[in-house]
Amino acid sequence: MTSMERKSNSAYPVSGKRKTYIDILKIIAIFLVIFNHTSTNGFLLFLDRRDSAFYVFYLFNAIFIKIAVPLFFMASGALMLGREEPYKVVLRKRFLRYFIVLVVASAIIYIDDCYNVKPRDMSLVMFFTKLYVSEMRTAYWFLYAYLAYLLMLPLLRKLAKSMSSQDYNWMILLYTILRLMTIIEFFLWQGKKTHNSRFDFFFMADCVFYPLIGYYFDTKKETKKTEIIFYSCAGLAAIILCCFMTHYRCTLLDDWSTSSCQKFFSTLIFAPTIAAFILIKKLMNNRTLSARSVKIIELVSGTTFGIYLFENIYRRITEPVLLFFRNKIGALPACWIWVLSAFLIGCIITMVLKRIPGIKKFI
Repeated sequence: MTSMERKSNSAYPVSGKRKTYIDILKIIAIFLVIFNHTSTNGFLLFLDRRDSAFYVFYLFNAIFIKIAVPLFFMASGALMLGREEPYKVVLRKRFLRYFIVLVVASAIIYIDDCYNVKPRDMSLVMFFTKLYVSEMRTAYWFLYAYLAYLLMLPLLRKLAKSMSSQDYNWMILLYTILRLMTIIEFFLWQGKKTHNSRFDFFFMADCVFYPLIGYYFDTKKETKKTEIIFYSCAGLAAIILCCFMTHYRCTLLDDWSTSSCQKFFSTLIFAPTIAAFILIKKLMNNRTLSARSVKIIELVSGTTFGIYLFENIYRRITEPVLLFFRNKIGALPACWIWVLSAFLIGCIITMVLKRIPGIKKFI
């Protein structure tokens, strides 16, 4: 096998335009995103199973799922912060594309809601008002954040390339301190006291922090074994601590509502997210894949954005799968099968849509 052939079968395709480990991370992330929207059927199953022997496992599972969106931001940072593009390209090729997608996808969701979810008369005024002031779908918050991220791309690129390893580690340390402070404050004062909100860092926003560290860990020539072990242990400890704080807060306040119980879900999620990122990268760098496998992974990865846009519809279509399996194999396994079926349906439909002229470049 020639060196060129070895490159073409590696985790990094010879073209250099795609990185297979990033494709795998995107596939994992969209799968977790779908699960994140299953409510008490799976994601928040622990709320209905507080007396179950598996309560802790259900809670651990719920918090682990929250690595999904941070993984998307890290993948985007790895792919885009190293590029050089004029401002007009960022505006026309990137921002305008996703803005159009937001409007069109929101319109489709709005029509679907008016006809199938909560039947009512459609109103253009209501649609554009809702589009402007809030998300048409709760999950679309990511699109609004992503639009802001795209406008910051030229600035983030300069920042990402100029920072040293010490700078990145310092940023992660400061981020960790501020996140831990919210936990310590609640543990000490049960929410009655918090630090002054002006004590904050600009990089605390998801659309800044995660792309930057995605770029950092992607461009590192080698991630040491000790570093992988450190982040893996830190990620595990972070989830366990957030499990404890979730149970402590809900019990203390006697508030087990779906919104209140998620107060600490994402507080330390950066640690397991980084661990997942560098683990998948390390595994793929040490593994040789066939050109066919790389192509399949690339094909499936290319459908993740399309799946995300309409995953609520795919979940509704495939809900009979959940109902069929729930009493046979248990709620959580049934939910994972449901998520898988929604993922596969979404994958197939997106592949078909991408064959329609003019649509491929948007999804």
